[in-house]
This record gives sequence, structure tokens and C-alpha cells, in this order.
Amino acid sequence: MRKLLICFAIALAMGAGAVKAAMPEVRIAVLKFGTVNWVMDTIKRQGYNTAAGYRLVVRGYAGKAATTIAFEAGEVDLLVSDWFWGLRQRGKGRDLRFQPYSNALGALMVTPEITDLCAVRGRRIGIVGGKFDKSWLLYQALARRDCGAELAAGSEVLFAAPPLMARQLRDGQLDAVSTFWHWSARMQAAGARRLIDAVGAMAKLDIAPAPAMIGYLWDRGRSDDAAITRFLVSVRNGQALLADDDDAWRALKPRMKGVDAAARALLRRHYVAGVPRPWTPADTAAAGRLHALLIDQAPAAFKAQIGRFDPRLFTIPRP
Repeated sequence: MRKLLICFAIALAMGAGAVKAAMPEVRIAVLKFGTVNWVMDTIKRQGYNTAAGYRLVVRGYAGKAATTIAFEAGEVDLLVSDWFWGLRQRGKGRDLRFQPYSNALGALMVTPEITDLCAVRGRRIGIVGGKFDKSWLLYQALARRDCGAELAAGSEVLFAAPPLMARQLRDGQLDAVSTFWHWSARMQAAGARRLIDAVGAMAKLDIAPAPAMIGYLWDRGRSDDAAITRFLVSVRNGQALLADDDDAWRALKPRMKGVDAAARALLRRHYVAGVPRPWTPADTAAAGRLHALLIDQAPAAFKAQIGRFDPRLFTIPRP
């Protein structure tokens, strides 16, 4: 009897191993401390990947450049970046595809005395994401139209990481900071004023519907269409749970070390508001208008690297 039980256990283990081996593997590069981990953790915790029939491998990296290197080296199947980067890769002959991760975009945080965008000109401005950050480019385009002036003209413009920019705005060393959405939520919880965000800037510039700029990118030339489709299904399930489940957010609390309750509440609110709707042809058309606007408004150095607009980036082939 004992031998029979041992044989049964071995057979069961071998069967489980065979099922595991038969499942396709989907590998994604993420920032170690980035918000993409929230939905990846949720997918794994709820078993959505197993239910969809694939194994999810999440690889964390210290910076955006490292995720790009991992993707280009074939160490992962997907990464999260903006579709402008995807367009550049398509321009190099790679069959990249895009699906939105979030509609939550950066915001311009200011001190209380600044009441409109035109008042930012001539101030001390902090920029997160570099001089070609898309949110910053949008605010500049809007200021040219509505204020008839360059935001940077006569301003002291500084570039640095989000924590430093947040501290300097809090301490009165800066008057305005263009930062990422999750840092804007933390700054808002600490008392900073949210003047405008990138979605609002797009609306004012007649880019509607505001297309998600950040999303999942993969190279169809080396990916399994069916596995990617399964991954995207589990992402939708994870985001749907995060939209209204308190327990799912409590499980993510360890990911938010050092973030107080007020900031966590705002992070949740902005995250849920940014859960993307399904991408439609209207979004592709709006993305084309946004691309054309930035080509027209952005510095020459940005134009040289932005890539030609290719609507096929947003087309998801049937597996």
C-alpha cells in the first residue's frame, strides 16, 4: 500500500510538472518599485495567470534603461513604456505592438499662489522625466497657445528625480513641478496643489479621447500571440479587481512602505481613475493627432527621435 501511495504521488507530481511545462511562459520587465507591480502582484495572488493558462514571470529592474536593455536582449517578452518608443522600434523594422497600461499621466504640481498655467512662466520649475517628458511638452504647447509665451523663458528649470523635486516644492525651493502621476498623488496628499495634468492638457489641446501613453509593448516577431492574449486577459481581470476591492489594496500595502494613509487613498483613487478602457480606432486617431502636435511643437532633437506614426502599433492580431 505504501509503495502504491508513493507511486501515486510521483505520478501526480510528474503530471503537475507536465502541465506546468505545457503552459507558455510570459516574462515582463518592470521597475522594482513601480506601480506595474500592483497589477502583477494581484494577477499572481488571485491566480489569474494560471486560470488563463500561462506562467507569469515578473523581472524587476532598477531603472527604465535596464528594462529596455532586457527587452532588446530577449530576456523578457514585454515591457512597459510609452508608444512613442514603440513607434521608434517599428521604424527600425520590429513588429512591436501596444496595449494600454494606464490612463493616469503626469501632473503639474504648484505652490498655492500659482492659479493658472501662465503664472508658471518665470518661476522655478522642476521637471521629472527629462526635457522630452511628454507631460512637460504638452504643458509647453498649451502655454504657447493660451499664454503666447514659452514656459521655460525666464524660468529657472531644473531636472531631477521625483523625491528631490517633491521635497524642493514642499520646502519652497521650487514653485512648480511636472512629475509622474503617482508622485503627484503623494505631493497632493502633502499639501501641494494640482494645477493641471497631461490628460487635461490634451483635452484643452483638442486631443480627444485622451489616448493612454503608457502601455505594454511586445515584439510580435518573437512572441506567442496566444500567450500575450492570455496575459492581457489576466491584466484586465487584475485591474477590474483593483477597481473596487478593498482586500486587494490591503494586500498591496507592503508595496507602499513609507506612504501614509492619505497618500495611499489618493494613489488608489488616481490608479482606479486611470484604468484604461479598451483601445479603439478613436484612440488610434487621437494618438495620431497627439503625435502630430508634438512633431509640430517639440524641439528639433525630440522630432529626430520620435519616429513616424504607424497605426499598426495599436493593432492586436488574433492568435
